[in-house]
Amino acid sequence: MAQAPVIPVYGVVEGDTMGLVVLGRPDETVSAVAARLVASASLRIGVRGPSRVLVFLNGRGEPLAADATLRAAGVGPLSLMNVRFGS
Repeated sequence: MAQAPVIPVYGVVEGDTMGLVVLGRPDETVSAVAARLVASASLRIGVRGPSRVLVFLNGRGEPLAADATLRAAGVGPLSLMNVRFGS
């Protein structure tokens, strides 16, 4: 059975100085991709324990639903996911 194609997603994590590119699948959740972005940036930003992660697509609008799939959220190749921390 063929796997779904991967989508390269560009991400910026609050507090980080570098942009990141991670691969996601169309049926993967926004929160799963955000977690990979945070893990990739953790060496530079020093994440301290669990916090609410807010993901914005292309730097605007309302946060994406954490349980939405990339496809449902409208994330396409090299879409920009801004990851911010909330309480």
